[in-house]
Amino acid sequence: MGALIEHCFTTMYTGKASWECALAAIRKVGPERCVISTDLGQTINPPVAEGFAMFAQRLLDGGFTADQVRRRGVIAT
Repeated sequence: MGALIEHCFTTMYTGKASWECALAAIRKVGPERCVISTDLGQTINPPVAEGFAMFAQRLLDGGFTADQVRRRGVIAT
């Protein structure tokens, strides 16, 4: 129905959810229906750009293509 699902880096980074669960959820609805975010910016966490890079690498390692990761529907810009 046009909804977008947000997946926040810090949820998996802090262990509140598994990376496997997040990747499965993105696969289920399709990367075109997902937006990733970081919720970073605190001094105790990685810088925002580093968090996005880590998230992108997890997606690539999880089997998503570079085009799927790069699209605006997966990584919010």
